[in-house]
Amino acid sequence: MTTKPFSTSVRVLLALLCLASAASATAAQAAKPAPDLLVRLAWSVRVSLLVAAAASLISLVIGVTWGVAAGYLGGRTDALLMRVVDVLYSVPFTPFVIVLTVLFGRDLLLLFVAIGAASWLAIARIVRGQARGLRQREFVVAAEIAGLGAMQIMWRHILPNLIGIVIVFLTLTIPTVI
Repeated sequence: MTTKPFSTSVRVLLALLCLASAASATAAQAAKPAPDLLVRLAWSVRVSLLVAAAASLISLVIGVTWGVAAGYLGGRTDALLMRVVDVLYSVPFTPFVIVLTVLFGRDLLLLFVAIGAASWLAIARIVRGQARGLRQREFVVAAEIAGLGAMQIMWRHILPNLIGIVIVFLTLTIPTVI
């Protein structure tokens, strides 16, 4: 049994893209082969997607670390860490990124860090709330009784139970930082 390489709808879409590309070509460009529209689109969004992915990962690392520490440790540590988040929420996003890029230079890597450093606040609040809920669960209490330290409990017990929420929030962060 032979299979077709593309379905009918994909072939129709490719034909329409070729027609659109050919219709937009001028007489001088007709002799040169031109890249199709999908290649042009992919080429044009590469920097935006790179910035979004890198900044989202940076904000994820900062926010999850901050939120897990605040949620699990609680007490004065929680109050202090969340007041820092409240103060940073009062700073406008765009001027904050501009100030960071002026202070540290105009490099693409520093732009990733600046955007990531400005967009971790919401994930920290969400992770903190979930970590506070997990703090009273039986497996965390058992780990405390077993003598594990706070870092081990946060890394081995709290963080793995937050992965689902973190992944969902990561998918919501990517379009926000674009």
